[in-house]
Amino acid sequence: MEIACLLIPFFPLQVEGLRDPKLEGRPFTVPEARPRRQAVTDTSKEACGVTSDMRLPYPLARHGKAKGVAVGLDCEEDWRQVLIRLENCSPAVEDGGAGCAYVDIDGLACLYREEDIVARALMATVPAGWGARLGMAQSKFPAYAAACVSGSGLWAKVPEDTAGYLAPFPVDILPLSQRTIERFRSFGLKTLGQIAGLPLGTLQAQFGREEGGLAWGLAQGIDRRPLVPLRRQVVVKEAVSFPSPVVSNEALLMAVENLLARAFRREELQGRWARVARLQFEIAGAPAFVKRVTFKEPVAGRKRAYSVFKNLMADLRMPGPVEAISLTLSHIGGEAGRQASLFKDVRQRDNLRQAISELQARFGGSSPIYQVRDLEPWSRIPERRRALVPYGP
Repeated sequence: MEIACLLIPFFPLQVEGLRDPKLEGRPFTVPEARPRRQAVTDTSKEACGVTSDMRLPYPLARHGKAKGVAVGLDCEEDWRQVLIRLENCSPAVEDGGAGCAYVDIDGLACLYREEDIVARALMATVPAGWGARLGMAQSKFPAYAAACVSGSGLWAKVPEDTAGYLAPFPVDILPLSQRTIERFRSFGLKTLGQIAGLPLGTLQAQFGREEGGLAWGLAQGIDRRPLVPLRRQVVVKEAVSFPSPVVSNEALLMAVENLLARAFRREELQGRWARVARLQFEIAGAPAFVKRVTFKEPVAGRKRAYSVFKNLMADLRMPGPVEAISLTLSHIGGEAGRQASLFKDVRQRDNLRQAISELQARFGGSSPIYQVRDLEPWSRIPERRRALVPYGP
C-alpha cells in the first residue's frame, strides 16, 4: 500500500492567524478546546518562554492581554473540512490529529497519471497560506517523516532504502511518550539509525515490549500499523444571517431556537440524537466567537437542547455585534430511546458504556478510562508484567 501524509505544522496557529490578521508578529497562544483544563496546545514564536501543555494562566501572566496573548478558538470544524475534501480525492483517509492526515493513494496514479499531480491535488485541499506539506511512502511513519522535512507547499517521496533514509532523523520524531524519548537520549540514542543498529531484544528489555519494539521497527522502516479510515459522521448544520448586527441576547437566543427547530426537522435527525453542538457567532469587525456544548445526556429534540442553550446564554457576553450565527450538531447516532435490560449487570455495563461515550465526545480522542492487564506476571522485567490499555466494556 502507498500512503501519503498531509502535514500542516502548527495547525492551531495557522487557523488563528488567518482568522485574525492582527496577530501577525505578536505573541499569542492557542489553548485547548477542552473545558476546564485550558492548556496551551500551540504558541507563536513571539511568545517567548511559553511551551505546549502549559496551563493558560501562565502565558497570560507572562505577556498580559495588552501584548496580544489571545485565547484560541476551537479549530475542529476547520480540520473536519480539510478531511472532507481529502475524502473527495481518496476514499481511505485517516485522521492523525489536527494538522496531520494519512491518505491511501494506491491507484490514484492511474487517475492522475503522475505522482506530482496526485501531490498537488491533495495539497489543494488545504487553504493557501497554511504551509501544507506532503510525504509519500509505503507505510505511515516514513510518509510522516518525509512530510516533516519537505518544505511548505512541497512534497517528498521516501526511496526504497527506507531504513537508510530514516537513519539521520532524531528520535523526537517517534510517536512515543516524551518520557521514553528522554530515556532514549539519556542512553545516548539520538537518531533512528542508532536505534536501528541495536538488537530488538535489548530495546524491549530496557524500554518495554510495546514501546521498545515499536521504536525498533519504525527505525528499520517497518510500520505495520494499518491505515484506519474515518468513520463518516453525520453532521447537521444550519445558519442564519441578520439584516443588521444584533447585540441583544434575547434576539440571539430567539435565533438559536429557530436554528434548533430547523435542525431537528432535518431527515438526518429523525429518530436519532445528537451529543455535541457548536455555535459560531460571526462578530462585526472581530474574529468569530465559538461556543461548543457537550450534552450530559444525548438530545433528540429541540426543547431539551433549547433549555441547555437558554441557561448557557443567560450570562454570555459577546465581544461585539453579531452578524450571523451557525449551529452544528455532531456525534449523531442511535435511536433516541433504548430498551433497558432486565439484568442489573447488563444495565450497569450499558450505563458505563454510555458514560465513556460522553467522555470521548467531551474530551475527544480515545477512551479516557484505562485498566491494567496482566501480560507476563512472572517476568523479572517490570515493563513486561502489566500493560495499561483503554477500557471498553
